[in-house]
Amino acid sequence: MPAAYRDFLGRTNGGAPAQPAVHPGFGFVLDQPLFGFRDDRAQDLGYVNAWFGDRLTADWLAIGHVQGGLLTLRLRGADAGAVGWLDDDDPRDRDGFTAEEVCERLMRRVADDFATFWTGLRPVPSDLAELAANVAAGAELAAPDGCGALLPRSHRRDTA
Repeated sequence: MPAAYRDFLGRTNGGAPAQPAVHPGFGFVLDQPLFGFRDDRAQDLGYVNAWFGDRLTADWLAIGHVQGGLLTLRLRGADAGAVGWLDDDDPRDRDGFTAEEVCERLMRRVADDFATFWTGLRPVPSDLAELAANVAAGAELAAPDGCGALLPRSHRRDTA
């Protein structure tokens, strides 16, 4: 495992930035902890990587979800240590892509190493945060007729 990431993992167990952050030039927001060694298997670095075999080759390690995709770390090869990003909304993606094709065609290189990636994070610009808050403030809960009808009564939302 590359030294800068191993050091970060040892100190933070997959910590998060102090506030939501963006990386200039990339369309994601990091607002949650990266994967670590945890009881919650959905956040456990060892467990979650078993689920990305259709997206990542053995050269890449998934290190965390971001709003907008998946952060990865290159483990081997000439570019070992580099941080990559798979965009959830990449229009080039195809259902039939193999892990090799995903890594070759869709992986975007964010930084040479984890330390450079981490220090390159910036707070979400205030105008973007304000826009998001205003849009969210106008949202309404969608509850179409029959929504949850197949759930046991103990799990249904009270509609009265």
